[in-house]
Amino acid sequence: MTTSMLPIRERNRIETWRSIHDAAAELTLENGLAALTVETVVARAGCSRRTFFNYFQTKEDAVLGMTEPRVTDAELRETFDRAPGEADFERTMHVLIRILEATFLDPALRGRRQLLIERAPSLRERFAAHIGLAEGYALAHLRARIDAGETPLACRGIDDPVEAARALLMLASTIIRFAFVSDPEGMLADREACLERAVATFRAVIEATR
Repeated sequence: MTTSMLPIRERNRIETWRSIHDAAAELTLENGLAALTVETVVARAGCSRRTFFNYFQTKEDAVLGMTEPRVTDAELRETFDRAPGEADFERTMHVLIRILEATFLDPALRGRRQLLIERAPSLRERFAAHIGLAEGYALAHLRARIDAGETPLACRGIDDPVEAARALLMLASTIIRFAFVSDPEGMLADREACLERAVATFRAVIEATR
């Protein structure tokens, strides 16, 4: 779905998010992270401090363009149930991607985000924290399914289904990272095809090591 197809309220939210992020990223590339303040960001973005903190918790989050994901468990349930692929780890991949999309909002900015982290390595810690938060949301969804008696097939017959869900999530996360590293442009152009190739590679490697 393109931005123009979204409801006006959601479109305005994304545009405000983008203006604050652009201002923070541009100022960091110009002057460095140490010189960046919330005041300089809101001055360039043309918004108030209150608006800034409605979108980002810290200046580092604004630079990275990462925010706490706004996604409901009902949305994650629909994503899991309708995801392509037959395996639970594939469904879990799509749940995690849905959460990451809500965290990043615009995956096309990945290249600039990498450049910013190279320029300001201290941003890596905050980036990793957001990834961990996204994975935590995904695990919470899997735990909710288990608690509701809807344990994913891959987690059944195991003494601790929550630990099995954690393993399922780690496998899904690893495959997503592999796909992004192997073919970042492909993940933007045709994500499903790129993920299918990544899954096929992992299946082949696992089969070969039996």
